[in-house]
Amino acid sequence: MQSKTSLINKEIIKSIFRSVGWVSILYFLCLIFILPLNMFILFSNGQGQFYYYDNLFSYNFFYQAALMIGIPVILSMFLFRFLQVKQYSDFIHSLPIKRTSIFHQYTLLGYFILITPIVLIAGVILLLYSPLELNGYFPLTDIFEWLGLTILFNTVFYIAGVAVAMISGISIVQGVLTYIALLLPLGLLILISYNLQYFLFGFSAEYILQNKLDFISPLVVAAQINYYSLSTIQLVLYIGLIIVLYFTALFLYKKRNVESVSHALVFPILKPFFKYGVTFCMMLLGVLYFGEMQGDRTWVMIGYIFGAILGYLIAEMVLQKSWRITVHLKGFILYCAAIICLVVLLKMDLMFFEKKMPAMNEIESVHFSEGYYGYYLEEDQEQYSLKERDNIHFVQQLHKSILNNHEGKRLDSRFGDSAFFAYKLKNGKKVVREYKIDKKNYEGMYKLIFESEEYKIATNDIFSINENEVSKIMIHSNSIVDKITSINKHEEKLEFIKALKQDILTSKYEDMQEMTNPYASINIITDKDDIYLDWNYYNKEVEAWLNNHGYSDVRLTGDDLDYALIVKKDAVEINDRQSYEEIRDTIEKSPNKLKIEKTSDLEETLVKTRPFVDGDYVIVYYYKDINQVEISGISAKDAPEFIKNNLK
Repeated sequence: MQSKTSLINKEIIKSIFRSVGWVSILYFLCLIFILPLNMFILFSNGQGQFYYYDNLFSYNFFYQAALMIGIPVILSMFLFRFLQVKQYSDFIHSLPIKRTSIFHQYTLLGYFILITPIVLIAGVILLLYSPLELNGYFPLTDIFEWLGLTILFNTVFYIAGVAVAMISGISIVQGVLTYIALLLPLGLLILISYNLQYFLFGFSAEYILQNKLDFISPLVVAAQINYYSLSTIQLVLYIGLIIVLYFTALFLYKKRNVESVSHALVFPILKPFFKYGVTFCMMLLGVLYFGEMQGDRTWVMIGYIFGAILGYLIAEMVLQKSWRITVHLKGFILYCAAIICLVVLLKMDLMFFEKKMPAMNEIESVHFSEGYYGYYLEEDQEQYSLKERDNIHFVQQLHKSILNNHEGKRLDSRFGDSAFFAYKLKNGKKVVREYKIDKKNYEGMYKLIFESEEYKIATNDIFSINENEVSKIMIHSNSIVDKITSINKHEEKLEFIKALKQDILTSKYEDMQEMTNPYASINIITDKDDIYLDWNYYNKEVEAWLNNHGYSDVRLTGDDLDYALIVKKDAVEINDRQSYEEIRDTIEKSPNKLKIEKTSDLEETLVKTRPFVDGDYVIVYYYKDINQVEISGISAKDAPEFIKNNLK
């Protein structure tokens, strides 16, 4: 019976403190050890100077985050335990107090109990700020920022737990559903995005997921708040979410039947949503697992079937509170029919997603790279783009060829090459597509794009530096032999950079695709950033300049080697999971090995070697006066004739 009387009941207040007061005390004690006590130990004896902290969240952040995520939900579970125990529920609801008053008393007093430890800890840190001279480690405003953000996320998780408590009659289910609800928006976005890749040719899940959408899950933001900055919009959204959840919880509580205890979900209307929601999510997860692991259409279908069945069974077990369940096949069959209809609609591509390509006169610029991560940069960086009409035309021609030649082979693409297109249109919109392809089928078009001057300038940082800001150029060998030199004279730096640019501008597509080991690494140190490049065998201008100025001995040569052993890779049992020592021993014991001792032969071999065991031949290099070896590979097309003639 619901009374019309509305009073603040002291007995309820006492009951609340008895139920969840210990949670507040536990939270306070944990925070004391994590923050003030830890600071006192670090800074009172001078140890703090050896540590760097960005903000207050940097102090034992893992434990702070665990408490911030865990304590509010635990408190909400114990606070509304009376909704899940029949005798307790009957007693509370028999009191002459309105339901609205009961809800406000429990929720607001529970909230006060939750945030009290946070406020007290902030006060303790304020008291320690001057005595421990903490101003040398973080500004005073950091304390208030920590206080505000910690209270904000505690509030979000607490109110979410309260709202879920109104629809559940089992404490464990309440806790699990709370975290599911907090993760659900981002989790669904991830699952749906990765699944769409299997049905929409050109859909880029990475592009969607990297567009700073983490904020839609407060749980994810809280887990990285030590370096994540909340915007004003996000702050307003979270405060709005708190208000909406509070009044939603109140509405649900007023509609809840007193007798609805010990049920996973107390509102019958929610059960089908839960059942098919779990089935849908598990189905998407099954596709994500089997699709990413195996990559072909058959395994994707297995993922759909296995995930859907598993999800449906799990949902039924939760709702029926037993692993001995009655399976309702009709519901599952209807669900499967709905999914089949959805798949058919996706395959029909009614929005023309797959065929959509902007017209030349609509395009302002285009970004083209070998994967999304060539496009995704930090906020203060600008993605390179091609604006010359010829280059835009070449990119479009490549894009059209990919669309014409995909031939339905959309799923077997785990090990393909990526082609990423991002068109910026004159109306401000973007058209983004990503494909897995065999790049060898499009080498002619890649060559036109990669060899264009605009592309080379756009994709090489050396063209964007101020040469007068270069303080030093370091060159060091990529080998066990420690060779390093630096170019410090201003005129020499300018000449060397000019030679580098010339080599880049005259480089061929075939050179860019070479996988051979570079002669050396180049580090151009500027007042702002460092630029890293390789000195490769085809950099003729750089090689000539280094030779003329006496710097060429920085690279590894045949004179640095004692000898080398080489075998055909298929003649021995070798793989890239073995250690250098295991591979060396295998080759040394092989009767089919070739020993190279002549300096000129060693030099010729060095030029075309590849990293580790990549190639048709595997080589062990033995250095002079160094008790170490280096393992490399070499392809059949690059191998010198004397190797091919001796290892047939």
